Amino acid sequence: QQGRESLSLAASSSESSNPEPSPLPKPKRVLMPADAQFAVGSVVFVPDEQQAYLPKRVASCTGLGARTKLTVGPLSGSGGAAVPAKDVADVVEADPLALEGAQDMVKFSNLTEAALLHNLRTRYSRDQIYSAAGAILLSVNPFKQIPGIYTDEVTRRCQEADAKALPDLPPHVYGLSENAYRGMLGEQKQQAILISGESGAGKTEAAKACVKYICARSTGGGGVGGGAKLLRQGSHEEFVQNCIVEANPILEAFGNAKTLRNNNSSRFGKFIEIQFDSQRRMSGARIHIYLLEKSRVVQQASGERNYHVFYQLLRGLSAEDCAASYLDVLEMEQLRLVNQSGCTTIDGVDDGADLQKTREAMAAIDMGEEERHQVLRTLAAVLLLAQLEFDQDGEEHSSVAGAAQPLLEQAAELVAIEPADLSHALCTRRLVTRDDVVTVPLNREQSGDSRDALAKALYGKLFSWLVERCNEKLVDDSASTAFVGILDIFGFEQFQTNSFEQLCINYANERLQQQFNWDIFKAEQAEYEAEGIEWQAIEFVDNQECLDLIDKKSSMGLLHLLDEECKIQRGTDEKFAQKARQTHAEHKDFDAPKGDQLTFAVKHYAGCVAYLCSGFREKNKDTLHQDLAAVMQQSQAEVVLALFPSEAPERESKRAGKPKAKGSDTMTVGSQFMTQLSSLMRTINATDVHYVRCIKPNTLNKPAIFDMAHSAHQLRCAGVLEAVRISRMAYPNRMPHASFVSRYALLAPSEWQAAHEVDMARARAAAPGDESARALCEGALALVVEDVARYQLGKTKVFFRAFLLEALEQRRGNALATYAVVVQKMLRSALWSRRFRLLRLSSVRLQALRRRQVQLSEYRRQRAAAIALAAAGRGLRARILRRRLLAAVRIQAAGRAAAARDRVYHLRRRLCATRLQAAVRSHRHRSAFTARRGAALRLQSKARMASQRRAYLRDLAEKKEEAKLSTQLAKLQARLQAEMEARQNAERALEAGAAADEGSGSGAAVAGDGGG
Repeated sequence: QQGRESLSLAASSSESSNPEPSPLPKPKRVLMPADAQFAVGSVVFVPDEQQAYLPKRVASCTGLGARTKLTVGPLSGSGGAAVPAKDVADVVEADPLALEGAQDMVKFSNLTEAALLHNLRTRYSRDQIYSAAGAILLSVNPFKQIPGIYTDEVTRRCQEADAKALPDLPPHVYGLSENAYRGMLGEQKQQAILISGESGAGKTEAAKACVKYICARSTGGGGVGGGAKLLRQGSHEEFVQNCIVEANPILEAFGNAKTLRNNNSSRFGKFIEIQFDSQRRMSGARIHIYLLEKSRVVQQASGERNYHVFYQLLRGLSAEDCAASYLDVLEMEQLRLVNQSGCTTIDGVDDGADLQKTREAMAAIDMGEEERHQVLRTLAAVLLLAQLEFDQDGEEHSSVAGAAQPLLEQAAELVAIEPADLSHALCTRRLVTRDDVVTVPLNREQSGDSRDALAKALYGKLFSWLVERCNEKLVDDSASTAFVGILDIFGFEQFQTNSFEQLCINYANERLQQQFNWDIFKAEQAEYEAEGIEWQAIEFVDNQECLDLIDKKSSMGLLHLLDEECKIQRGTDEKFAQKARQTHAEHKDFDAPKGDQLTFAVKHYAGCVAYLCSGFREKNKDTLHQDLAAVMQQSQAEVVLALFPSEAPERESKRAGKPKAKGSDTMTVGSQFMTQLSSLMRTINATDVHYVRCIKPNTLNKPAIFDMAHSAHQLRCAGVLEAVRISRMAYPNRMPHASFVSRYALLAPSEWQAAHEVDMARARAAAPGDESARALCEGALALVVEDVARYQLGKTKVFFRAFLLEALEQRRGNALATYAVVVQKMLRSALWSRRFRLLRLSSVRLQALRRRQVQLSEYRRQRAAAIALAAAGRGLRARILRRRLLAAVRIQAAGRAAAARDRVYHLRRRLCATRLQAAVRSHRHRSAFTARRGAALRLQSKARMASQRRAYLRDLAEKKEEAKLSTQLAKLQARLQAEMEARQNAERALEAGAAADEGSGSGAAVAGDGGG
């Protein structure tokens, strides 16, 4: 049973928050009743609304089919609960390998969706993010750094493994990259690694790991982690790898943005060709890009951001650069291109520091300082262009608003064009008729559309130009003879509202799914036909009809129908939707709801998606009007001129009167994308393809949470379960004839082996398809495998049904174990015989050693006794001699003592006399010194006294003279004062007399006047 058709997308944090769940116990071996569907004690997967499936142990089971009654309990412990009747049909038995967390899920004996999901969850809880499903590598995004996953040790293990050991290594993106590299070397064929998955599944990180590994592998590097030196200093390979690595910050800054699903979502697809020369040394690389989401430049959903580079620019520029770019005029919250969604930051991301990395990356691809400066000015111009507002008069003729005139001038200056020309091109349109050129004014809404179209065109062309600059330093087609391509492209998308971008993205995924079907399913059948074995056609879902619905020109597929509508002057989205309904009404993969005339649905391989046609025409045309392009072609900035190259050849043809070719119109986005995708598929068809399916374990972007329902939906979209099922349906294992004989001939009877010993030796060196080796293989198969239906003999290989090879391996292991027992028996016999001889020889040697020891002990005893007697005689003589010597020593010591005492007595007397003489001389000299010092002190005292007396007398005379002079001065001052007072009194008297005389004169005059 394949599991339920629809699952809830809700995550259960209680089940998935534990990063290290306890290992699941193996199911007990119990007998199943004849009337029961599941054995009591066995482990089954039970449907769950939140976690899709949960492992449970069967407590009881009665009945069969629709009458089955099932009770399950926890894996450990007691208790149980009845499974609802509606879910009993979806209960599946658990595969033991899935409970343990197997590396390759194609080996499951009971292949179900529940087994795949539980196996992925078990490995994810152990930080084992890589699993294999046959030839497909599954990668589950851990949302954290896992130590030791990309170390040099892992790299060396992949590099040093031989062809047989490499598939047995734990699944890893390095192992898949090693397979691709060896395929290019050994099979001399181009290789491609296709990485797919939804946004946030880890596609970009997986692509980075592949690029780093292949670069290191091709140059003989020891690893890709730990900062090890990979390349020869200054080599061309080092330059190429540095360019590839340094191009990534540019691509991420200009092509990645924060979405609701991913903080660093790639909003474009890319295909990186790592080129190799004839000696298989890395010679260059080429980057192809597909379908940049230019609509994000002018519009973002709530909670999302614009492209990273805008925020890097606003937070990383210095104050001087901001002023030069006119970005200091407005705050970030005022800029329309970055304030629409209400989200301007990302946790853990420093936009300012990332701008420095982007600048360094541009310098690494040899962009000059002026070019880098112009790139940043162009980005600033895009920000300022979006700020332009328009006024409208009564006749609905628009013009740039007066308040926006400074912004217009600043934006025009940044791209080095005239503000008047830019304003005229935004507010008017020139229509070229047969006889004249008519200028038509635009209304406010149309001018706003022109503004947005110019902003999108500037940004889109700038991104393409940067990629071309990267390729200029990377591409070396002259030396390239082989390549390994790595495709990192958007996964299947289905939102609440799906537009033109989702149709193109899902169309690309349909194409890739068809390639996947061919590689996994059709290639399997092609090999069966080439080997000439009998087989039944493998049934799988072919999506060719869905592709025809989208891109087949003869039946007017949706994209061609949209192109036709874009060519019509009065075409509308409503008319396109109506034509789509009329043209494809009978198509089995097309559906159109009656209630909404602007919506149609396409039944993709991953599910039915409804598309809203609003804006389809504008997004598909996405062409910049000729007036705006002509204005930009007048720019004085070299970078802007490179973005808008001149159309001189076309103008010359018009002047010459040559008619314009019918197909010379600018290609629409849909036609460009179909052309690019066709070119990509041709490239991939010429390569050996390796698949990486990335799984996003939860929608919260948090570690240690595995949402089974969400992961199940992604597995269905990726076609993993179907791929594993098809790989196991027919003959999943195969082996060349010679290899089978060499490996499994030992399972045949010994008589047959003896009779064909020479033939087996010859078959080991036989070429593929050798008839003698084939006949020998056929004979061995008839003896080794009883059931002829479980294998088929091809022209060069023998093909096995599922699990037959495992059974043969087990039998071979048992046979080798039996032979090993015989060899061990003979070896043990020889070992014990040798051991007995050694023991006997050892015993003889021990006896001889014992006898020698006894004789040696007796000899040593007698020798010791003789030595003791001789020592006693020598000791007696020595003691007598010692006593004599001691007596002589005593006499000599007494004589020496008397002489010494006499010498000491005389020395003491001489010492006492010397001390007495010294004391007398000391007293004499001390007395003389004391007398002389007293006399000197007295003389000094008298001299000082006389000197002081003379000084005193001088001072006394001076004091007296000063007193006398002071007395005289006082008398003189008193006399002077008296004279001054007398003089003043005399003057006052004179003044008083004069005043009196004057008064008497004036009185007489008055009297005379009265008389007259």
